[in-house]
Amino acid sequence: MTYSLKDKRVLIVGHLRPARSTPSPPGTAPGSTLPGAPAPDTRRTEAGRGGRMPLVVFVLGGVIFLMGTTEYMVAGLLPQISSGLHVSVARTGLLITAFAAGMIIGAPVMAMATLRMPRRLALMLALAVFAAGHAAAALSSSFWLLLSARFVTAIAVGAFWAVAAAVGTGAAGPQAQARAMGVLVGGLTLANVIGVPLGTAAGEALGWRGPFWNLAGLAVAAVPVIARHVPPAASGLAYRCAPRSARCARSASGWCSWPSPCSRGG
Repeated sequence: MTYSLKDKRVLIVGHLRPARSTPSPPGTAPGSTLPGAPAPDTRRTEAGRGGRMPLVVFVLGGVIFLMGTTEYMVAGLLPQISSGLHVSVARTGLLITAFAAGMIIGAPVMAMATLRMPRRLALMLALAVFAAGHAAAALSSSFWLLLSARFVTAIAVGAFWAVAAAVGTGAAGPQAQARAMGVLVGGLTLANVIGVPLGTAAGEALGWRGPFWNLAGLAVAAVPVIARHVPPAASGLAYRCAPRSARCARSASGWCSWPSPCSRGG
């Protein structure tokens, strides 16, 4: 088949002609959104494009600093707790074991239990239980009551970690998930470097109950901060799902619950 010069010109002009754009409805400026339509959410991709990390990631990292402090500061308070509750230092060391057991149980169990719960509510409830556990620990008159309070507090810490990891990486976007996790884990690292010595010094100055009261008060103060900076979600923990997952493909919004067969950042 041959083409004439006129046919070639038609082909060239057709390739160079710009694509037609859909006309905007009357009364709306070009490129603007329709009245009542949801505004595009750019928070999840801002960090991935090289911008600043969303503030909510640093807020979560600050709360994790508190939780890392309570996890390790008991090691420096063992002598004071031992003498105050009239138990041996070896038995007082069970407080560390109970907290570790609560973390192991709390993270997976509470992650499953809060699948259908709004993320912001789950974080606020975990902080409330965290504060209540520290208040109960500060008021404990027996070792076993203190041990139970530490176990319940650890479950709340595990629940907060599970939700905060999803919220932080979801807010940062798929291209900055590693950076967001670095900020969250950085809160735990700072707790080891700064929080534990401060907790031990507070125990020396105020007694072993003082650090527990301080952490309880800081946790209560962090609840409205979480309520302000964590965006509400319909339900579940936000993880971007891989297209190959049938469970996530059925979701109209493209988001799924964690844990699930979906991969993060897919």
